[in-house]
Amino acid sequence: MKKRFTALLLLASMLLAALPVSAAELNTPVEDFTVEQTDSGFTVILPDGYAEKGFFKLFWKNNLTDETLNAVFPVDTTAYQIETEAGAEYSFQLFYAKKRGLLPAGWKEEKAEEEFQGPSIWKVLWIDVETVDCLGITNRMTERNHQVSEEVSKAFESFVEESTDGLVDIEITRMTIDEPVTALTYNPDYGYSLPSSELDVKHLALRKYDSVLVMARLDHFALTYAGLATAPENPREEPGYAVVVMLGDDPSPEHIADMKIVCVHEWIHQLGSFYQKWQLEIPNPDKPEVYGFDPYTGNRDMQFFKEVLTMKAQADDGRLLGVPAEAWQYKPTHNPEKWNLSYLQDQEVPADFQPREKQPVITPELPEGPDIFDIPTNGIIYENATMDIGCALEDWVFYTQQGYLNLLDTNRARAGEYSDEDPDFLKNNDPVTMMYMANSKKPGTVTFQVSTSAVPFVKQYGEEAYAEEIKKFYDRAFTASSPDDFSYEIIHRRISDREVPGIKISYNANGTFEVYTEMLYWLNGDLLNTLIIKTSMTDYCTSILNHIYLLSSPYHYSLNP
Repeated sequence: MKKRFTALLLLASMLLAALPVSAAELNTPVEDFTVEQTDSGFTVILPDGYAEKGFFKLFWKNNLTDETLNAVFPVDTTAYQIETEAGAEYSFQLFYAKKRGLLPAGWKEEKAEEEFQGPSIWKVLWIDVETVDCLGITNRMTERNHQVSEEVSKAFESFVEESTDGLVDIEITRMTIDEPVTALTYNPDYGYSLPSSELDVKHLALRKYDSVLVMARLDHFALTYAGLATAPENPREEPGYAVVVMLGDDPSPEHIADMKIVCVHEWIHQLGSFYQKWQLEIPNPDKPEVYGFDPYTGNRDMQFFKEVLTMKAQADDGRLLGVPAEAWQYKPTHNPEKWNLSYLQDQEVPADFQPREKQPVITPELPEGPDIFDIPTNGIIYENATMDIGCALEDWVFYTQQGYLNLLDTNRARAGEYSDEDPDFLKNNDPVTMMYMANSKKPGTVTFQVSTSAVPFVKQYGEEAYAEEIKKFYDRAFTASSPDDFSYEIIHRRISDREVPGIKISYNANGTFEVYTEMLYWLNGDLLNTLIIKTSMTDYCTSILNHIYLLSSPYHYSLNP
């Protein structure tokens, strides 16, 4: 009588036997074989079509005597007969290699399951960049900057350890990079940043630290972020990397408070990059509204972060997401041999589950018309018949409507509060973004918008009266929240053969760099066109406007050959 057995594989689970052999590693373990017991021994049934070339090596061990035997045979072997001692129990291992000499020499012992005791030691390399000297701008850390950096690091350590209920012990190693950083990267979405390659992070931290947090002075550089995390190429082994921006010789208490929040925020981005390799779902800290928190203020009290770090963030379907307690022992400096931890997030959804009330995310309604999303005819021409406008801007990046809305998800900001004296059209303004561009050489953006709510007002009182109402609104908003150094003025610009009014705003952003914005308005049938040009450090608004034209005008901008 034959009795069927499943082969007992004493192998590291991280080695995937299902990996196609054409791409298999050396000494690849094989799982998909079976063993049948016969009167005289065993028949090993080998997998069919496992590879075109190569060899199998079969080990069988007598579990009573620990005697181990083996045999090597070509991969086209379908079955192998083994004569064994009566009454003995056997275990089996099977391996594949393209060449006979690459097969393992002996039985591979099972590694004992690690027993974790105490909190996970999460090693953080905390870097202060002494000097950033790039593009003619030099920033040096003051003694006060270093003090603030240390204060922020201690606050980060305390928050994580308390929020994880003692499961994580943050171990910070502080370092100052004395050699000046002389190269930054630029991305139209977020401006200038400090890449990990400039600090040689792989050399400093690979397999030594689980996270790298960098404090850098980036005064006067155009950027749209307070902190920026970048995913490493191999999150299983490389530490997470993030830059947190420090501004000014003596940062204000408000700025210091923000830096503490930003450090945790960016660290959670690092966790997301890391744990996704183990099939765990870590909430995106940029999307607190998905888990019932206010999209604008959800991170301020850090409650959202605490839920992420203890796997209590509640998704729409009732599942609890975040870092499971057992997962904290898995980190770049400790790569266990498990490859899928998703079972740690398996749970029963309560029958009476009610999702948190979500904060609304406002998406503009699109007007009808087949030409609403006119696209560039090539990389440097954009024409939009709905707006009767075209532009030719070399070296600029064009965004689709959806791409622009995605960009707004992380950079959305509330405008000032409306006043009772504001006209109704302003309270119910409905601008729709038609096109958005950003420059990679001269930091700046161009946005084309259309709206309808103010059209009756503009037809009755004119475009300049509309600009005056907008100016009042922004003046009130900036007075309440902006630096002292700002100014507003009504301007007139020429687009092709048409003069249009607008507002010019100039201000100093957080004491770091000058911002120049021009918002131009003109009536186009039953639509109100808005052109927004925003530049940083240098006022390029006028020169950019020279590249924009009206389709209905006999004038068209011609590209240089």
